Amino acid sequence: NGFKIFLELKKPEHYKPLFIMISFFAIQQLSGIFLVFIFAAKYSLEAGVTMDEFFSAVIMGVIRIMMTFFASFATDKYGRRPIAILSCTGMCIAMIGLVICQLLSLQDSAFSWLSTVFLFGYCVFGVPGALTLPFAMMVEVYPQKIRSFLIGLTIFVCFALVFCTMKSFAFCIVYFGNVAMFSFYAFISVLGILFSIFI
Repeated sequence: NGFKIFLELKKPEHYKPLFIMISFFAIQQLSGIFLVFIFAAKYSLEAGVTMDEFFSAVIMGVIRIMMTFFASFATDKYGRRPIAILSCTGMCIAMIGLVICQLLSLQDSAFSWLSTVFLFGYCVFGVPGALTLPFAMMVEVYPQKIRSFLIGLTIFVCFALVFCTMKSFAFCIVYFGNVAMFSFYAFISVLGILFSIFI
């Protein structure tokens, strides 16, 4: 049975969607959108949000619920690709905004509210596309014949990436700094735009 599955994986109609979905999940995890909700309070502090970090975490949770609800309608109406492009573009702009806020130390100025706007904007744009689309698309792209195996394999890879990004987040923030990490997330979002357009 395992040998049969291996033979099936050699077929383009099986390995191509597997490659696409694993790539999409890699972009999801490396863009930081999963981390922003797991480490919401710490993320708020690192981003320079001026309000209470736990209240900020609650607002991000509310944004996630609302935008997930919105995504369920928007993806059917506008399609997967436009939502993915818009999501990654918004995430990229928000992260560049956070980098600028960090470089200019705006959290200590009259413009300190900008960090809050950019962080919440990152959540607003990230949820309907990068966060939810990969999970929604698995059922659509995998052929019925070995769908359950491919979904299981994809989820395994996804949560292996979750483990790696979660365990490395605190170390990376300390070692590389906020600016480097937010710049990396912006770069991955650019890759997400290109991935959405061409793949």
